[in-house]
Amino acid sequence: MSVMDVRLINPFLESVVNVYSTMLQTTPRRSGLQLTDQGAAPESLVALIGMDGPAQGVVALHLPQSTALATVNHWLGTSLVAIDGTISDGIAELVNMIAGQAKAKLSESLGTPVALGLPSVIHGASFHVKYPGKATWLEMPFESDFGPFSLRVTCVMNEQPAEVVQ
Repeated sequence: MSVMDVRLINPFLESVVNVYSTMLQTTPRRSGLQLTDQGAAPESLVALIGMDGPAQGVVALHLPQSTALATVNHWLGTSLVAIDGTISDGIAELVNMIAGQAKAKLSESLGTPVALGLPSVIHGASFHVKYPGKATWLEMPFESDFGPFSLRVTCVMNEQPAEVVQ
């Protein structure tokens, strides 16, 4: 199990609060911090986005269906009652904004650009998200006006290849 550097995690915590405050006019409250290898709860949505560069990993935003609906409905001013493409797109954009803000902070503090992939949203009755290697998932549960959610991050410093001496 690898140890996560706090410099790699704090940008994500700050970004969750900033994005929710700015885009959703609410301040989420962190309700814990823990290592996890648990999959998503049944009937939840998970938005994933990968990172590469000096820091490599995956960011996963986990929301129960009710939280996803309430969040996107508030954001878009809609009254959707079922998970559809609009809800999935909204949650994908939310994780994209959170990861994007954290990326900017990480790139600045590490002195090298961090790259992001495209977000993907998973929804279903049962699935398990695994990241290869020895990285661990750090889960940051939050409470919000729209319901509970959590941000999970697995992030390690990319090891530089050893220098070959001839």
